[in-house]
Amino acid sequence: MGREDYLFAEGDLDATLRAHQGTIGAKIDAIPRDQFMNAQHEEIIDHILSSMTVEPLVIYEDRAEMDQRETKIDVSGWRDRNPFGDRGPIHVAGVAVSVSIPFTGDSSLWKLRPNHWQSVFPRATIVSSRGENTGHFQIDMAQPTDEAPERFKARLDEEVKTIRFYVQAQKQQIEGFNVGLRAQVLAAVGARRDRIKKHEGLQDIMGIPLKRKEGGAGVRAREDCQEACPSVATAPQVRIQTGAWDYGRRLFAHLVSDSARRSDFRDNSEDLCRSRRRTA
Repeated sequence: MGREDYLFAEGDLDATLRAHQGTIGAKIDAIPRDQFMNAQHEEIIDHILSSMTVEPLVIYEDRAEMDQRETKIDVSGWRDRNPFGDRGPIHVAGVAVSVSIPFTGDSSLWKLRPNHWQSVFPRATIVSSRGENTGHFQIDMAQPTDEAPERFKARLDEEVKTIRFYVQAQKQQIEGFNVGLRAQVLAAVGARRDRIKKHEGLQDIMGIPLKRKEGGAGVRAREDCQEACPSVATAPQVRIQTGAWDYGRRLFAHLVSDSARRSDFRDNSEDLCRSRRRTA
């Protein structure tokens, strides 16, 4: 394994969380004005929180599985087995062991160094389930057959101990981030409402009617869309990224204003509404 299998060594968790926090305003501004003003205050806040909250890593050591196989090991780099420094390779019979341990949480966190860290980074291969915050990490070990089998256990315990340290350090940092989200979202939602209300009478001041929306649909199109699109209570999962933050693919679903039904949001719902109107 090369350096690519080092965990918690590719980026800074604190910087990543701050960049993630910086997308709150863009997420709120992406909501169409009419939907934003007609939605309940708490509904907007809860939806933004569902897309911003970061799920920390949790490892399940009690569900570990092991694979064992025969292999050949090049010991040319082992001084005690190659005292004269021959170039090699010098292959000897060996045993390879792979231990797989399940986890839940945002898999991108495996790359990020928490504020509290050690000079040693653990090594493992991360296998994530596509589209879900689940997966497993695999620790691969190999040694010559004449080595004591107990060495496998000692190496595994040391590696898992280091992983456990980093996971716990991340968890404390992420929990603090999640706790502070609500106040920041609340302030950002309030700020946009204030901006909109400040210019609500601009049409009267200008004495110019508003331009009708494409197709002359206006507000009626939104009402038709409400009737055509059922609400869906499934909130999108959040996956934090280590670079730029892409929110363009996460749009709010249309708000159902009927007081007998609960308003919810779903990705790309406006496209769905237009498609259903064309086929109606």
